[in-house]
Amino acid sequence: MAEENIFAQNKKKAPEAKESKPAASGEQSVLGGNSKPNPNRKPITFYKKAWFWIIIAVVVLGIAGLIVFLVINSNMTAEAIEKYTENGQAAVSAANKFESSFRTIYSDAGMSYYSSSEKRTNELHDKCLKDTFGIDKDVYESVKNIEYHTGEAAAEALGTGKTRELSDNFKKIADSLENLNDKISGCKEMLNNTVKGEYDVEIGEFEVEESGSRFYTYYNYKLPVKITNKSSEYKIKFAVYFKAVDADGKQIATDYFYSDLLEPGETGEEKVFNSGYTSKLDDLKTAKFEVTEVKEVTVE
Repeated sequence: MAEENIFAQNKKKAPEAKESKPAASGEQSVLGGNSKPNPNRKPITFYKKAWFWIIIAVVVLGIAGLIVFLVINSNMTAEAIEKYTENGQAAVSAANKFESSFRTIYSDAGMSYYSSSEKRTNELHDKCLKDTFGIDKDVYESVKNIEYHTGEAAAEALGTGKTRELSDNFKKIADSLENLNDKISGCKEMLNNTVKGEYDVEIGEFEVEESGSRFYTYYNYKLPVKITNKSSEYKIKFAVYFKAVDADGKQIATDYFYSDLLEPGETGEEKVFNSGYTSKLDDLKTAKFEVTEVKEVTVE
C-alpha cells in the first residue's frame, strides 16, 4: 500500500457531482427558457371577419364622400361668386319690368292709386308674384334691397354662403319673370276678380214724374241704384259707370256716380240719369241699363 501524501491526507474528498437533469418543459422563467403555451389565449383572427372589412369600407367611403362633397361645395361657391354679378343684373332688370307691368294692370283693374306703402297694395303685389310666378316675398326682397353689385364685394361683406344664396335667388327671379308679358295675365285676372268681389250694384227701375201747367211740363226723372261695399277689411269709395241701351242694344246715353266712403258691409244709395237727358227721356223710359265699369277711388 502506497504511502499517502501528507498533503492529501488533510484534504477533504470532494463530493461527487450529481447528474444534471434536463429542465422540465413548461412556462419560461423570468430568466429565460421555453414558455408553456396558454391554452386560454385566442388567436387574433378578427381581420378575417366580414364585419371588419365592412367597417373599413364604410370609413373609406365616408372619407372619400366627404372629400368629394368639400370639392363640389368649393366649386359651387366659387361659381356662385362668379355668377353673382351676372345673376344680380338680370334679376334687377326683370324686377323693374315686373314693377312697371304690375302698376299698369293694377290701374287697369280699377284699383285705387298704387302705393307701395299701402298694406292692400303690397298684399296683392306679393300674391301676384307667388301665385303666378312662384316667387316668395322674401326671395324678391333680396333683389329690391340689393346692396352689393359684385360677387367679390358680397363675399367679402356677407361671406361665401350668403353670397351663394343671394346668387341663387337672383337667378330664380330672373328665370321666373322671363316672358313676363305672357304670364302677367294671371295677375290681371286676380286683380279684376279682387275688385269685382268687393262691391255689389243693384239697379232699380227708371222713374219719371211730371209736373207743371198746361203751358209747360216739368220732368223729374232718375235711375235709383244701390252699391254695397263687400270688403270685410277696407273702407272704399267707388266710381260706377253706366250705359243705357235700346232694344237693339244701341247705346242711348251714359252716366256715372261717385259713392261715399263706405264702411265694410255698408250700402249707399245713389241716382243716375237724373239730369240733362230730357231730350232722350222717351228712350230712357224703355231702356235697359248696364254697369260698364267700377273703379275704386279711395281705399282705407
